[in-house]
Amino acid sequence: MKFLTKHYEKLVLGAVLLIVAIGSLLMAFHVQEVRQALDEQLEKKVSGKKKPLKPIDLAVGSAALTRLGKTDSIELSGSHNTFNPVTWMKDKTGNMNPVTDSSGAVGLVYVKATPLPLEINYVGPVGADGQFRYQFEVTKAYDKQPSKRRMTTVSLNVGSKNDLFLLRDIKGPKDTAPEVVIALIDGDEIINLSTNKPYSKTMAWAADLDYRWDKKSFTGKRTGDSLNLGNVTYKIVAIDKDEVVVSAPNSLRSVIKLNPAP
Repeated sequence: MKFLTKHYEKLVLGAVLLIVAIGSLLMAFHVQEVRQALDEQLEKKVSGKKKPLKPIDLAVGSAALTRLGKTDSIELSGSHNTFNPVTWMKDKTGNMNPVTDSSGAVGLVYVKATPLPLEINYVGPVGADGQFRYQFEVTKAYDKQPSKRRMTTVSLNVGSKNDLFLLRDIKGPKDTAPEVVIALIDGDEIINLSTNKPYSKTMAWAADLDYRWDKKSFTGKRTGDSLNLGNVTYKIVAIDKDEVVVSAPNSLRSVIKLNPAP
């Protein structure tokens, strides 16, 4: 009894340690059994009949990526009507048409181009007793002043000149010289003229125009002339055989392409 009383605590501690050791051993065996059971179940599932995986539908995502890669431009000027409303006007046929030119000259139509030439015609020698001058008929249809557009007759000695050309030489007898050589003052162009071979060069253009909104026609207009379009005065600043350029009072220019009537 004295032994039990003296070593009671040691005996209890030893019993507890024995119980813990036995429990740990049993737990290890149980863990092994559970692991083996899980492995068997996994093997059964994996070793079963395999089904092919369905392909993933990426169409929606691809379409979204494509849209993100494309940028749409937003037009906020020019013909964009949200911020630039269009005026509609009735033409002479009664049809409504959009006025897309902000200058107001959209109704102007360039229907005919007329060349305005410089023409020089050699007439022949004039004079007597060995004193001869050589006569020319000159027409400046392009001149800005109407009074200077009429044909004029001039005569020159060899080596003399006027405001247009210099008489450089004559060919043949002085009293009958059928051909002469002249040089234009502007550009130094050398020209051979004969009594049956006149010279002609287009120096400018005149324009025939229609204005469909007011049913107006403008004939033979030249650079610098004015046009009354819808009670607004425009000025022609340039004309060539293919286009006319007009300027609005605010200096906004419009180019009117040739559109001959059918």
